[in-house]
Amino acid sequence: MKKSIIKAMVLTLAVVLLTSFSAQAFPWHKKKKALKIYGFLWQTSSTPAIGIQVGLFDASTGKLLAVTKSNLFGKYKFKNLKPGFYIVRTGKFSRRVMLQKNNANIHFNFSSPNGQMDFVALALENNAKTGAASAGPTDPALTKWIAGEYYSYQGSTERKLMLCPDGVFYDSHESSYSGSSTDSLGNQTSAFGAANQGNGSGRWSIQGNKQSGTITFSYKGKGAQKQQYRSIGDNCFMIGGVKYCYAGRPRCK
Repeated sequence: MKKSIIKAMVLTLAVVLLTSFSAQAFPWHKKKKALKIYGFLWQTSSTPAIGIQVGLFDASTGKLLAVTKSNLFGKYKFKNLKPGFYIVRTGKFSRRVMLQKNNANIHFNFSSPNGQMDFVALALENNAKTGAASAGPTDPALTKWIAGEYYSYQGSTERKLMLCPDGVFYDSHESSYSGSSTDSLGNQTSAFGAANQGNGSGRWSIQGNKQSGTITFSYKGKGAQKQQYRSIGDNCFMIGGVKYCYAGRPRCK
């Protein structure tokens, strides 16, 4: 009787250990993260498009997967998606999207011929209106080297930073949380309630080297604000305490 009890206990312990080992050793036991495609619809560069239908399609088969409408803030979202190729279509515009590990943020501007937001043109327009002051002396070689389009994803917040080699910059900030939005310099730019988005632009300059230094951002009436930067590898930098990674050449004119 005692032997049978001991055997049963040994067998139970073996099953527990095997289950624990399998869960740690084989990654397919882990639950995959659900992804989403989301963004804003704009009637103009500053006015949201409300109540506009957006369709999500399987890019390989053309099958319609889901339909939604933009809310009072022009926001739309498709969630609980698997990695793969999709097409987002609204009105006469469509965008092909590849989901892998990260969510996709896709905007549409109905006042633009191609449906895209020209953030650099908007930044230049804002600079012309506000007369952004110079950010001070800069290192020309370093300016050309670090110029680019940078992205940051932290929690539910996405940031974009466009550094143009001519000294113009554009930045944006978007979060799924309610409240007011700010640009990277802490200036409040908008309040969207259920979701918020803000952007800003001005002049920038840089001093230092390829490992670390100071970037100065300047807005009209805000003065110049210096932010420390340092390289952290893989084409990424910590700028003002925020991790930005290089996403490509700057879309500047």
